[in-house]
Amino acid sequence: GADAPSGVAAYGAARRATGHVNGCVSDQAHAVLSIFDHGFLYGDGGSARLRTYNGQSFLFDRHMRRLRRSAGMLALEIPLTDAQIDQRFNETVRAAGLGHGPDREAYIRILVTRAIGELTYDPAATPAPSILVLGTPDLDPPPEVCGRALAGPTARPLPPWTRHSPRADSSARTSCAPPGTSSCPRTSAGS
Repeated sequence: GADAPSGVAAYGAARRATGHVNGCVSDQAHAVLSIFDHGFLYGDGGSARLRTYNGQSFLFDRHMRRLRRSAGMLALEIPLTDAQIDQRFNETVRAAGLGHGPDREAYIRILVTRAIGELTYDPAATPAPSILVLGTPDLDPPPEVCGRALAGPTARPLPPWTRHSPRADSSARTSCAPPGTSSCPRTSAGS
């Protein structure tokens, strides 16, 4: 809003996304998915969230195994090979102007949805899934965002499984990492 700190506004602008939707790369204003996609209507799909380190995808194979296992539990076939998804990953990173240095790392979401089909719960009604790769810069939020998120009467210490580590799965990462791993200060309420 109008009273939002300038760091928050700058953070939002810096997190502009690039989307690779069913083979087409575009900015976030033009990356679209139909409202009739079963991923939107029924939450029918799976996702993997990962990031780059030194411009390279982190634990890509492990994330793809997990995504394929999750999709398999939904009887959702992923028609692309891991190499084809990796190609889309890299195209998205390049289109977003990311991956060229330590301050240009990418946070990527790979989503597979059941796609458009008849308005039914029958998986056979949606024979060709949608494949989305969404990329944003991997940035720490400004201190005023973390302070607002952690301050207040309900603030408590973060559970250990939410703390960021380069060895941890990025989907378990919180937006405000513990002291020493990001620019976010720890509030007295969370100490």
